Order: sequence, then structure tokens, then C-alpha cells
Amino acid sequence: MDGGSWVRELLAVAAVLSIPAFLIAPFLLLTMFRPQIQGDPYYALWLARTQPTFRDFQAENVTLGPSGIEPPLTADSKDDLETKRIGIYERHGGLFLVHAWRPSLEEGQVADIVVESHQHSYPGGQAPLDEELVESVEYELGPKFFDETVVKTNSKENFRLEVSAYSPMLCLARVHFRDGTDAIDLYQYIDFPTP
Repeated sequence: MDGGSWVRELLAVAAVLSIPAFLIAPFLLLTMFRPQIQGDPYYALWLARTQPTFRDFQAENVTLGPSGIEPPLTADSKDDLETKRIGIYERHGGLFLVHAWRPSLEEGQVADIVVESHQHSYPGGQAPLDEELVESVEYELGPKFFDETVVKTNSKENFRLEVSAYSPMLCLARVHFRDGTDAIDLYQYIDFPTP
């Protein structure tokens, strides 16, 4: 190209600018757009957790001023609910059922689910899982899953149960104790987005 050509200057500028562009693009992909470049099951899980549940999210426990937040409960009803809440902790010994799910890897199923016992520590409360007071957990998911209840004794894994499902369901668990204390019943609605 001859010395007066504007094309030569344009190519020189483009060559210089292309180097930072090729350095910035991978950085953006690995930071801002990381969920989008994950494998399908992990991206689907990210979408399920972030999109529909948190649309228009506003923390209701934070004072937002006169923006339409309902007035607080009256003292009597708040005290009554708090008393019941503490009573549930005490009746359950701080034990609850929790679950996690991912898009299923099994054909014909929607979600792979892990259900397990979880211990909530509260002042003056027991720690049945930490103290190894629980002998077994008996799970009932309904006849579409198992013909009879499933008993788990794997205390090191918090009596974990793994199932695949095509729709949400109610899980009932009966917790049996080593010292002969009466069993307690826990339940958890196992929910996940369905197509």
C-alpha cells in the first residue's frame, strides 16, 4: 500500500486493538457469563435456582420504607407464632428434613434428589446428629417410589436418601433414636421446576 493510504492506518489500529479484545473476551466469559457456558445440567440448575424464584425479589425482613410492605404482626399474634416456632424446634430436637436436586441424569425423570436429615442448633437444644443419638430414619415417598418404607442407617451421611422423580412429592420420615426415645415424624415437600 502506498504511503498515503488510510487503509494502512486502519489495519494498524485494528491489529493493536485486537490484542486486548482477545484478552478481555475470555475473561468476560469466565466471569460475567460463567453460568451460561456450563454444561446443560449445571446451567439448567443455575436457571432454576435464580430465575423464577428470585424474580422481583425484595427482602421482606429489611425495612424498605413506604413501598407497600404489609404492617408487622400485632404483638399477640407475633408472640403466639414465635412460641409455636420454638415449640417445633423442641419437639423435633432441632432435626429437620432438607433436600437438594439437580436435573436428572436418568431417562424419563426430571430431577435427581437427595433428601437428608439436618440439625439446627438452638440455645439449650440437643444435637441428636452430632451426638449420634439417631439410630435410623425411615422414609415414605409413596407407592410410585417404593413398595415399602426405606430405612437408612448411614449416620455419617445424615441418613441420606437418593431418588429420581418426574414430579414433586411429599416425603415423610420417621426418626428412630438409639436410647428408646419415642420416634418423631418429619416431612418435607420435595419441589423442583417441571417442564
